[in-house]
Amino acid sequence: MMLVVFEREEDNHRAVLERSDGTTFDVDRAQLPKAARPGDSLDIQGDGKIVLVPEETQKRKDRVQKLMNELWE
Repeated sequence: MMLVVFEREEDNHRAVLERSDGTTFDVDRAQLPKAARPGDSLDIQGDGKIVLVPEETQKRKDRVQKLMNELWE
């Protein structure tokens, strides 16, 4: 299991993914689930299949929201 974040799309056919250490790499957009959107957490499985991990995406969103709330308090 390798968790990454779908950072952005480039040229409508490349997807930039970010590892937990902040480094990025790109893959063909067709390798991602059709429902994947920038900001989503993804798992690259041992067989190379890439799947959405909605619970990780929600954790990240909650963490960011908490930081924003603390900033504006």
